[in-house]
Amino acid sequence: MAGWERPGGSGRDRIFEMLWCAEPAVVREAARIGIELAVSEWPELAERVPAWLYEPAMGDEGAVERATAITNRMLAYLTAAG
Repeated sequence: MAGWERPGGSGRDRIFEMLWCAEPAVVREAARIGIELAVSEWPELAERVPAWLYEPAMGDEGAVERATAITNRMLAYLTAAG
């Protein structure tokens, strides 16, 4: 999941956008990119990156179920906040 606040809003008028994905290969690549960005600023983090992150992601069994569960939780949070 990745999210950001769109510029220009304030208070209750703030606008956020987000993307999410439950496909293992996409999630793994996003994690690698994030880690590479972090390591470019803090090289000492490189030694803490788990080796398995550089292995190919396993199949996407359960991806639909995970995506559904995440969606349901997010909608429940929005309903409770509204």
